Amino acid sequence: MQFFLYATIALAIAGVIAIVMLPFSSIPNDFSFGAQEVVGVAVFAACLFLLHERTELTLRLYNYEPVEQTTQGELRALLHRVPEGMSYQNALAADNRTFVTVEAEEIRRRADAFKPQTEGLEPAES
Repeated sequence: MQFFLYATIALAIAGVIAIVMLPFSSIPNDFSFGAQEVVGVAVFAACLFLLHERTELTLRLYNYEPVEQTTQGELRALLHRVPEGMSYQNALAADNRTFVTVEAEEIRRRADAFKPQTEGLEPAES
């Protein structure tokens, strides 16, 4: 994550240097001002993108994206295997919202822990 911060700072400094140096370059003055604007906008957009990526990694914002509609049925089936699964589904329905990606991973993990034992088989020892 530090990489994104350092890259943003380096890009911003390089952009400022490029903008300051353009009037002193061999580019005609008519094009110099336009080039300064283009470089400024490109550097600003790139810095915003890098900071956005760093924020997503830091805050884990991608964990709160809604799960695809095709995954909803799978998650509901998995919740039937978890002891408190029905109350969890009722709470989601009361909130009138869908599952998010972090919940999907947690539900899969918990459902795997409650896999039913086949009758007559000994539990596997680790």
